[in-house]
Amino acid sequence: MKFYRGLPFIVKSLFSAFFIYTIFTKFNVYGYRDLVLLIREQLLNPFLKAEGEQLSFIKVISLLGLYFNNFYYLISMVSDLSSGAKEIICYHSESQMGFDLKVLKLLSYTYFLEYATLILSLFGISWLLFHQLDLSPSVLALLFSWFLVDGVFACLTALISSSSVLSLLLFFMLNLVRYFLLPYPYIPVVVMCLIFYIHSRKEMLDVKNSKRL
Repeated sequence: MKFYRGLPFIVKSLFSAFFIYTIFTKFNVYGYRDLVLLIREQLLNPFLKAEGEQLSFIKVISLLGLYFNNFYYLISMVSDLSSGAKEIICYHSESQMGFDLKVLKLLSYTYFLEYATLILSLFGISWLLFHQLDLSPSVLALLFSWFLVDGVFACLTALISSSSVLSLLLFFMLNLVRYFLLPYPYIPVVVMCLIFYIHSRKEMLDVKNSKRL
């Protein structure tokens, strides 16, 4: 029974490994061998790197395939929340802050699991290609920034999105802006804290107004 529960993640990890291997080998036109450059420029940068370089639609499709395959359950969960499931959570929440925390708790486990699947696939392909496991501080810092940016973005999408279509568009947009946010992972964290503050402040004002009435 446990095997069948883990089978979807095994299949997802195999597909993720295939996409990563393809991107690292078939589209590595600059011959990167440093893992930081491979992750940042091959996996996280969908834009052209030099003047005169031609856009490869197959690479773009591979990048989108990697992301939507690996984070399928997270994206599906956020879409469900945006299309009405949030109303159920809101009904069982005593406050806006309680609602926000329940949404974060609901997404956290799935995100941790799918992100771990991605990282294991990444290190597996790295070991296959270079016969070494690079756990240098620069690699770990880049992976941590990636973890923060994507995780916070998913939580913000779940909190502010009002439809499943909008959620999918926001996740697509994440693949365009992630590269620019990686050096500044604190920006989405600050935005999420600001949203929490606005929600809690609004709730306090509503309580005060109700007491006056």
